Amino acid sequence: MSACEQLDTVVTRRLDEYASAVTTPDAPEVALPGGIEIINTEFTPDTLGMKVVFTGTRNDGKVATFETGSFLDNGGVENASDRHDICVSTAGGCTKACRFCSVPYSELGFERLLTAEELVVQTIYTILERNRGASMPNALGFMGNGEPSDNAAVIPAVCYLADKPELNIERVTFSTIGENIAGIGKMARSFAQLDMRTIMQFSLHAADETKRRSIIPGRKPLDKILKAIDGYGEVTGEPVKFNVALMDGTYDFKGFTNASPEDARMLAQILTAPSAVSGNPIRRLLKLSAYNSVPGIPFEPASSVAVEAFVAILAEHGITDIQRFRGSGIEINEQKTIGGFACGQLRATTPNTLAKVHQ
Repeated sequence: MSACEQLDTVVTRRLDEYASAVTTPDAPEVALPGGIEIINTEFTPDTLGMKVVFTGTRNDGKVATFETGSFLDNGGVENASDRHDICVSTAGGCTKACRFCSVPYSELGFERLLTAEELVVQTIYTILERNRGASMPNALGFMGNGEPSDNAAVIPAVCYLADKPELNIERVTFSTIGENIAGIGKMARSFAQLDMRTIMQFSLHAADETKRRSIIPGRKPLDKILKAIDGYGEVTGEPVKFNVALMDGTYDFKGFTNASPEDARMLAQILTAPSAVSGNPIRRLLKLSAYNSVPGIPFEPASSVAVEAFVAILAEHGITDIQRFRGSGIEINEQKTIGGFACGQLRATTPNTLAKVHQ
């Protein structure tokens, strides 16, 4: 049985009915399937960003709270063609402990991995709300809560979505810290057979292994992770995107930076190295992200002077094709329980939101 045949027929029938509303503009409102409910919906002041808090109850009664982001600002890329970006969570919480992310610090903790139905519903719901008719391409990112390679339900969910051209999903991107090497390999083999583009985004954040371990705890050495990442690129034919959010430490992490000249030189060495699998030249992409602060988390964005010096050193090594990224709705007001739309922020206000709902 192929990975694309793993969705239960009952679940498939429910999802098909729900998805049919995307291409029927005057269709009556369709209830969310699969025991999923909406707790809260919030928009950025310019309404280009939307964050939805869902709860889902699995067949065994286990509940998960999870957040989804929707953005109509073309990913912050100037002069880009109109598109709808969707940020999907793969878990209620996360088992990883990345020091710069809001999810591990959330009092909600880790609840469970999400089902394939919950993954697909997040996608379809945001298309229905923001891009009904799917006239704009939808760019789907598994970049919310959770590590996608840890959740086996991601594969059948993506295979289902790839078989729905009417949803107009132009590509799917998965963010990973790279620890689940077996999971990355399985995704590569499964997605290589799909017509839809499936891109891996590797959360490197620091090319210095000691620094990286201080902010992204794990056991796998970086050389083994890089081999798995390059393997994904070679199997699928899609260049892997390396993500680095430039930040400085505060409080307990005072003195930390991943934006020094030496950090830039070490990053250039990784990006220009031959494939760790075949030894052949391989194309790698770079996404240089602005770090989006979260109250109480001991990191802040690197200074603009440091960032520009970092970029200049990369250019000296021939790396000039860089995607510069800054999220939408990044300001957080804890008292008003608003904000926190960007990657690493989605769960920051959820505990207070739930407290208000249950008052």
